[in-house]
Amino acid sequence: MALMTFILGLLVAGFVWGVNILRKNTKLSITWLGWTGATVSFLVLLFAVAWSWSCVLEGSLRSAGVGLLIFGGIAVVIGAITRIVIIRGIPTSKKNHTDGVSQSA
Repeated sequence: MALMTFILGLLVAGFVWGVNILRKNTKLSITWLGWTGATVSFLVLLFAVAWSWSCVLEGSLRSAGVGLLIFGGIAVVIGAITRIVIIRGIPTSKKNHTDGVSQSA
């Protein structure tokens, strides 16, 4: 159990380190929605790994496989949607919403 905690800690540290390098070396401006999606996807992936590992330690291999499949699939879907959001960006709203509206004094 201590090994699992150590490995999950290494994964979290690696994620934070990778995000920091990505932020410094790229010109992408990632919005709050992109950061939130990446973080949620990573946390769900960590949960899938922890679920599967604990199920294997308890001797329930079917539960480990199903947990990895379901939670890992959810993490992949969230990650794919986040990737699209980061690449396309969030469309900015118009600053002046009164275009074409006559204002009488």
